[in-house]
Amino acid sequence: MNIVLQLRRRSVDSIRRFTVPFIISLLLFADVAYLTCWPSDEKWLVYGAISLCIAAMFSVWWQLVLEVRRIRGAKAWLWQGASLVVWAGSYGTWMAVQDMTYIILYGSGIFLALTAGILAWLTYYAGESAFNRVFCGALQAVGVAVVADISLSICAMALQTLLQLSLSFSNLYALIFYASFLVVGWNVFLSSVPEPGRPAAPSKPFGSVMAYVVVPVYGVLLAILYIYIAMICFKGEMPVGKMNWFASIALLVYAFCYLTCSNYDNHVWLLRYRRWGGLLLIPVVAVQLWGVYIRHEAYGLTELRYLSMACTAFGIAVIPAALRRLSGTWLFLLAAGMTLVISITPLNVLDAPYRSQERRLLAMMEEKGMLQNGVVSDAADMSREDKEEIYSTYRYVKSYTGQRDPTVEVILQSPVMESLRYAGPHYRSRYFINDSTAVSVAGYTAMYVVEKTAGKDGMLTVQTQRGDVAISLLPYAEQLCRQYEGAGQMANQNVANLYLLPDDGHYLFIRTMNVDLADDAIQSISISAILLEK
Repeated sequence: MNIVLQLRRRSVDSIRRFTVPFIISLLLFADVAYLTCWPSDEKWLVYGAISLCIAAMFSVWWQLVLEVRRIRGAKAWLWQGASLVVWAGSYGTWMAVQDMTYIILYGSGIFLALTAGILAWLTYYAGESAFNRVFCGALQAVGVAVVADISLSICAMALQTLLQLSLSFSNLYALIFYASFLVVGWNVFLSSVPEPGRPAAPSKPFGSVMAYVVVPVYGVLLAILYIYIAMICFKGEMPVGKMNWFASIALLVYAFCYLTCSNYDNHVWLLRYRRWGGLLLIPVVAVQLWGVYIRHEAYGLTELRYLSMACTAFGIAVIPAALRRLSGTWLFLLAAGMTLVISITPLNVLDAPYRSQERRLLAMMEEKGMLQNGVVSDAADMSREDKEEIYSTYRYVKSYTGQRDPTVEVILQSPVMESLRYAGPHYRSRYFINDSTAVSVAGYTAMYVVEKTAGKDGMLTVQTQRGDVAISLLPYAEQLCRQYEGAGQMANQNVANLYLLPDDGHYLFIRTMNVDLADDAIQSISISAILLEK
């Protein structure tokens, strides 16, 4: 009960403190509710919702600025008019851009940069534990929102049953969800924002979780990464693409720990890890950068690879910051700046990878003699691997919705490029269905259900009471594919008496068989069958 009363008191105080952000959350709920109840193709409602999100986050930061400047009362309300200016500026920008992909990119980038800016401001004025309190408050807000959503949904279901309404309540459940998160959850989150000038105290349960759960699990992950590095050194080869994301997770977990675990004097090992743990990541980061370089040279830059590089760069910046015990303020400012760079500048996560792939496509086509003086020529004498690589890059460039180079436009309109799509293997499947639905079990004493997939060798092993039974599906599958050869990517065929006799003591009754082929070579065989044993 005390927890409920405490949440209620904090929520009331939050509404008084962050009145404008709370009003904006109500407007955002009204916008989303209108879109839910009366769906429309009109984009202005979507633009308005994205602009309200940005204005809400800006108004939080602006309120913190006013508190630092000790501006209160009617004067503070006048200054909060800046939030309206931000909303109008954002809305006008979206109306001018029109491209929804870029609107989402710009909007999310500005929103995240404002969030990082707020955390930098709070860290500077409320101490190093400010992010700790805000993060725990966010978790609490999500929990309260989920409870509110479930509770109100149960009430709505009970009301629907009581009144015996046949109308769909899907919109009502959606409105309950939005109200729970956009209004209730948002207000609970704002109640956790520390006041500038009052040092924030870290959460004790959070420190225990980090010290006794997260850091030990992180140590296991780090040990696995070190084993992986040892295997690379032992084998003398770099299997790129397998370690990158795990290394990024390890790096970001350390950055998160550094920014949230600054004042836990009762957890000595946690503080030591916070300062010196970055040194353990140096070999991992080195191997990760090597792998990213190899993939970049082989396949060029992509959105995911670009984001991975940005996250890695931020994680690397945390290591010297920890050694020098720098304030989290500078790291949050760095995060805000990097977010703006990869979202709203020409180096954004959409344009920068496209320009890289565009240059790569032009260079490959010129090298292979496919592009001369702006004219695309045939590529009949090229190897399959080169055709696949060029076509893959061409397909990436074609998916771009922004402004392209005139030479690239000529390439994209050439029918020669589409002819490259058939350079790779011709993938197709054959699906065989047994017409027979029954089989005689006379003379058999045991039955086993078989739901398995065999690889290229077509071998399956089924465990029975008498031992393992080896079954070779490849010859039978090849025979069926030759017998029922047909065009198309997928061909279904009913077959009478689909079965195999692995040996004298077993009968394999096949209900369905799926055969995956690349050109004419079988890649895998999946069966649903029953194995009878004498």
